[in-house]
Amino acid sequence: RFELYRCLIDRATIRRLANRWEEALADLAASEELVAGLVPMVQRQTLVNIWLLRAKVHSTPFSSVYNRDVALGYLAKVRESGGRSWVADEMESDMAFRDEEWDKAAQLALRVAKALSSEGWERGVASCWLRAGRAYLELGNLPMAEARLMDAHKFFQKLGPPDQLAEAQLGLARLKSSYGQQDEAWRLVCEALDRIESLIRRFRVVLDQQRFLTDKLRYYNHAFYIGMAKGGIEGCLRAWTIAERAKSFYLCQLVANTDIPLFDGVEPAKVKQLQELEVQLDDCEQSLSRLGGEDKKGARGDQLQSQLESLSKKRQEHLNRMMKENPRWAALRTPPRFDLGAMLKQLDPVWAPLSYFWQGRGDGKGASLFIFYVGQERVPLCVEVSWSEQELALLDHCRERLRKPLGEIFDEWMSDSSAFPVPNELVEKIVPPQIRDRLKEGQCWLVSPHGRLCTFPIHAVSIGNDDPVVNHWPIQYIPTFALLPLRRGGPRPDAVMLLGCAEDAWGDEILKQVEGEIEQLYNLWS
Repeated sequence: RFELYRCLIDRATIRRLANRWEEALADLAASEELVAGLVPMVQRQTLVNIWLLRAKVHSTPFSSVYNRDVALGYLAKVRESGGRSWVADEMESDMAFRDEEWDKAAQLALRVAKALSSEGWERGVASCWLRAGRAYLELGNLPMAEARLMDAHKFFQKLGPPDQLAEAQLGLARLKSSYGQQDEAWRLVCEALDRIESLIRRFRVVLDQQRFLTDKLRYYNHAFYIGMAKGGIEGCLRAWTIAERAKSFYLCQLVANTDIPLFDGVEPAKVKQLQELEVQLDDCEQSLSRLGGEDKKGARGDQLQSQLESLSKKRQEHLNRMMKENPRWAALRTPPRFDLGAMLKQLDPVWAPLSYFWQGRGDGKGASLFIFYVGQERVPLCVEVSWSEQELALLDHCRERLRKPLGEIFDEWMSDSSAFPVPNELVEKIVPPQIRDRLKEGQCWLVSPHGRLCTFPIHAVSIGNDDPVVNHWPIQYIPTFALLPLRRGGPRPDAVMLLGCAEDAWGDEILKQVEGEIEQLYNLWS
């Protein structure tokens, strides 16, 4: 009975880590039934383990079973039982930190640190110091934050692990910036970012890579403002560098690894199995897309949707196994650190780089849009534009309308031409006059959009009476300027292949003019 209980607890732990929360709770319910027949002393200890694990499951952010009150209730039961109360304190401290109850998070963390210190668990103590220091930093209690962060940094610098060392460095960087020591803060935050970005190469499963990245955006956000705090041209250059790194991290990882042969070392049979699963997945998606509105909601639609989910899961599991079994192919190389200053110097003056970067505001309402650019003086400049919630909603509305099929856009414009253009108040925020005045007409814009402005047709917005931007400046888009140093050299091709598709797989009308367009382009190129 006891061995079966241990197996259920272990399986519940694995299922929790695999985001299978309902199944984990079912295992815990079964284990609780088993321990009912054990002797009281053993029963009490086993129940404490079950309560703690239930609290972990219910306190998992964004999960389908997240319930803070239920989790706290189980932690209260642990304390009442008199066993492992420090574990309950640690979990509640973590929950309080996530819910921004900074004072509670710090006090509980220090209480846990005291308990762990008496047991000689130095790494656990350092982790508690780190959480307390970060909480005091949010409270603005800089002396307490400094004491705890310095202690944590000293330990992790000597013994690791690297992710907690990076967290301590980020905290110290924010602290130094608050003291006005901007150069030291910048050094620390760059070290923290480099360390975090290099850690992704250790993951061999795509889902683990994505999960690792979910909470890393705050590193870039803090680094952005630390860079901006320097002020002047140097501060602008630092903040712009962070903006590009934030936009580019995962994309640059992929580009930096493109010379690793695809499926290097993988058995051909396993590659073939993956390809077969992808073909089945494509066929299922196409079948689902062909269904009409009513059919999609019926039995056939439910069947295809279920089949789609099953195939997607099989493909992901097969790909994960391939990555684990073939570390040479699955490993990620870290791209070289992006040097924006050097890139701007090497860029042909015909190009006017323009980069957008959204940042949330402290009050949680609206956002700030930072627009970085290089004017005629060839030095980096920045304009910060404030957006209200209403303006953001209007931008989202315009973006969705402009992403509709061309026929729908044209019909909408014909029925109400006044509603088609992007409103003037938004145009002035997307391409402000102070930027347009500093760029020579005819100069080519190299635009790196971000967030809401990705796929937004900046070239088509009117800066006057039906006078689009593209009439004055040719525009080329790039996902991020951090891709420029990764360009590969070599000879330019002396030929071009022209490719056009007149028919798609979804039963849309055949584009009869494609063949003629290809012929015209062929004549131009030749």
